[in-house]
Amino acid sequence: MLLAIAGVTAKVKVDFYGEALCPYCAKFLTETAAPLFAEGFAPYMDFRYVAYGNAKNTSDGLECQHGPEECLENRALLCAIGDATNQTDWFPFALCLSENHTPEAIGLCTHAAKLDGEAIHKCMNGDLGSELVRSAAKETAGLDPPHTYVPWIVVNGVAIEVLVYI
Repeated sequence: MLLAIAGVTAKVKVDFYGEALCPYCAKFLTETAAPLFAEGFAPYMDFRYVAYGNAKNTSDGLECQHGPEECLENRALLCAIGDATNQTDWFPFALCLSENHTPEAIGLCTHAAKLDGEAIHKCMNGDLGSELVRSAAKETAGLDPPHTYVPWIVVNGVAIEVLVYI
């Protein structure tokens, strides 16, 4: 899955714009992205997850489409992605979180993915977590064309339509 342009080989860039409690995003992670990782395609792609989705900044603060728990899990995802060395480190966390939505899910998934839970919680509760959310909001708002639903997938700079049925 390498892209060859004029003799230069580059990774395929896949940007996934989603949100933690979206069932369609979970389906994309488990049925599309996970098999790519499992089949060994990770070295050939630069897979990014921008966990913001359909959240909105209001006068009352950040409102996520599926409620406050989604805002918390989105922040956890952004912190885990920011803390991880590479996509194969954070992807198991994202996959675990897409399958577990309990109060203990963040800790469970941090442990299962062998990530630094203390660093992720410090990020979530601090300025870094807030900055990561602002950055995700800005990037999501700057999509061209603008996203109209999630999951919103951009491959090598081109938005593609993903039909996901549950």
